[in-house]
Amino acid sequence: VPAGTVTGAAGVVLTTASTGALVTTAGAYSFGNANTFSGGLTINQGTLTQSLALGGTLASQALTFGGTSSFVLDNTGASSAQSQALGALAVTAGDATITLNRAVAQNIGLSFTSLAGRSNGGTINFAATGTGASLGTTELVTLTGQAANPFLGAGYFVNGSGYAAINASA
Repeated sequence: VPAGTVTGAAGVVLTTASTGALVTTAGAYSFGNANTFSGGLTINQGTLTQSLALGGTLASQALTFGGTSSFVLDNTGASSAQSQALGALAVTAGDATITLNRAVAQNIGLSFTSLAGRSNGGTINFAATGTGASLGTTELVTLTGQAANPFLGAGYFVNGSGYAAINASA
């Protein structure tokens, strides 16, 4: 497997010596281990699921969607609140979905250092699923550095239907 490439299915560990972006292609991938690769994480197709309760961690990489794809942050089996901090969030192509799956009654959070934006025609959908799912309450996405204007703009959605907005009190 060349450095910077993910192959395989459930349980894959994303460890490389490369500082290049790690790219997934069509399929479903999940990880429940600490991942030590450096460089950004790019998802071009398929779904990448990070299992927090199983120890799945990323080292604050930027997350870029390079095509229609999904990133799922999952707390199945968690006995306490879980969170992940990532770098900049960007969509360079396609429709991105970020899902926080609250599979047990423990809160889950995902933060980004910035919102790098999206390409013309690309979209980002923030979704909440699972036990007592409520984006902004039990499942929280933090976008550091966003202006006080709560509306993120066209192309940013919540649960596939409403426009996404910043909740300064969350």
